[in-house]
Amino acid sequence: MMHFKQLSRTHGDALSLETSSEEVKEQAQKRAEGLKEIYDARAAADANFAKAPVLSQLHEQAVKDREVLEEEKRNSSHDQRKKKNAKKQAKIQAIHDYLVEYIGDADWTDVALSCDWRSLDTTANLAQYSCLCVQQLMIGYISAPSSFTKTGIKNIASQIRQLFDNLYESDFFSYSFLSEDDTWENALRQYAIEELPPAKLLSSKLPFFELRAPGAGEGVFKHLVSQSEFGDAFALALSFNCDIRTEVLFRAVREIEPVNHTFFSEEDFEEVTRNYFRHIWDNKR
Repeated sequence: MMHFKQLSRTHGDALSLETSSEEVKEQAQKRAEGLKEIYDARAAADANFAKAPVLSQLHEQAVKDREVLEEEKRNSSHDQRKKKNAKKQAKIQAIHDYLVEYIGDADWTDVALSCDWRSLDTTANLAQYSCLCVQQLMIGYISAPSSFTKTGIKNIASQIRQLFDNLYESDFFSYSFLSEDDTWENALRQYAIEELPPAKLLSSKLPFFELRAPGAGEGVFKHLVSQSEFGDAFALALSFNCDIRTEVLFRAVREIEPVNHTFFSEEDFEEVTRNYFRHIWDNKR
C-alpha cells in the first residue's frame, strides 16, 4: 500500500513537471525511477506476479459461485418449509372443519369461526382466528395438529358455544349494561354502539394469556361473561386498547365542558385531551 501511495504522488508530480522548477523535476524523475526498480524487483521475485489478473478473476468467480450455492440452499429450505407447511395446514383445516361441524349453525358462527389462513411461506402460525378467545382455545391444535382428538375438539366447541350463547342471549352487544346517566359510561356506550361491532370487539387484545380467573380454568373474559359480569368483561376487552379509551375520554370530557372558547378550538381541545391521556398511559406502563 505504501508503494501505491508513492506511485500516486509521483504521478501527481509528473503532471506538474512543465510548471515545476528543474530541481523538483529532477527529484520527481529520481522517485519515478526508484519506484520502477522496486516494481520490477517485486515482479521478478514473485512467481505468481504474472497471474495476478487471473487470480482476481478466479476470486470474483468464486464469490459468484458461493452466492449461487447460498441461493440454492435458501430455495431448497424454502421449498421444504412450504411442503411441510402445506401438510400441516391441511391437518389444521380438517380440524377446523370438525369444529364447524360440532358448533353447528348459530347467529354468531361467522363471527366466532372467522379464520385467516396464512401463506405457506410463513414461519408463524398457519391459521389465526379473528376472535382471540377462539384462537386461545385452538392454539394447541394450530401449533401441533397431530395432537388432535375428536373429544378435545368437542370440548372446545362446547366452550365456544357457551361463551357466544351467553354474549348473544344477553344482548351483550347492545351495551345496555353501560349506564346512560354516567358521563364516562354513556360516552363509552355511544362509542361502542357506533364503532365496536362483535367482530371488532372480540378481536381486541384480551390479556387472557397472562390472566386466569382463580379456580375457573378458563380465560378471565370468558369467566366474567359466564358470571354475567358484562361491565367488567367489557372493561377487560378494552384494557389494552389505548386508542379507544383515549377517544372515549375525549368524548366524555367534551360532554362535561363543551368547547366554545375564543382562543381554544375544538381541534385544539381534542389534541390536548388525547395527548394528556397518552402521557398518563405511557407513564403507567
